[in-house]
Amino acid sequence: MNYFDLHCDTVTALAGGKTDAAVALDKAAAFDRYTQAFAIWINDSFPPEKAFEKAGEYYVYFKEHILNSASRSFTPFLTLENAVSFGNSLDNISVWRERGVKAVTLTWNGANALGFGAAFPDADGLTPFGKEALSEMNRLGVIADVSHLNRRGFYDCVSLSKTPVIASHSNCSALCPHERNLDDKQIKTLFSAGGLLGICFYPLFLGKGNVYELIYEHIYHALELGGENLVCIGSDFDGAVMDKSLDSLEKVKCLKSYLFERGLGKPLLEKIFYDNASGFFQSVI
Repeated sequence: MNYFDLHCDTVTALAGGKTDAAVALDKAAAFDRYTQAFAIWINDSFPPEKAFEKAGEYYVYFKEHILNSASRSFTPFLTLENAVSFGNSLDNISVWRERGVKAVTLTWNGANALGFGAAFPDADGLTPFGKEALSEMNRLGVIADVSHLNRRGFYDCVSLSKTPVIASHSNCSALCPHERNLDDKQIKTLFSAGGLLGICFYPLFLGKGNVYELIYEHIYHALELGGENLVCIGSDFDGAVMDKSLDSLEKVKCLKSYLFERGLGKPLLEKIFYDNASGFFQSVI
């Protein structure tokens, strides 16, 4: 099986002392090809200058403990979750690009110098600095991630970005009306701009019921909105409390088997679980 996951918080979890991570590297060999985006998450409470420093410590951990495990079948790469890690400096975006960062979630749930997260649904969109940062990210080939952005920030980002953006770990609010999910208009806008939607495993973003069935419903809904070549997986492993039926890397195979039994064909599942994300990053970066 091939697997490409747009988002996990394993670096922050392991560096913080977690010993039972959902993304355990010894399980990577179970996949024929496995590409994992490892996010460096920084809490909104960090001041910008300290956030840049703390994120740098997580980068060292990633480099020493995860990047060194790369192989022909396992490709790890780095992302940032919360651009407070820029330290409010445009120059630091190039520092992160040189460190291998491929995508950046512009905010977390709160506010930073770039804009406002989902906790501020009625706030403005990107700030002037946020627009400058987005332009610099475009110049350097760093993908903007709109997961966590509020609605106005989402539309600012999609409309202003010169390259397609991603929603690395967001679901469909038509099925689960959580502030972190995207409504149909947002999803159609994202797809029209060539952006990816990573379906998240977090039950709070899925709704109540059987997790596998709920994931099927969110995928199916996104497909109906035009996402055959743009729907992906963004698990959020190690960043949220998952249902026991899907709380670790090896259980992804069970999910894929379930989706096949529900009628999603093998070629479509190959797109969702690997090809869509792989093709996107090869063409955009």
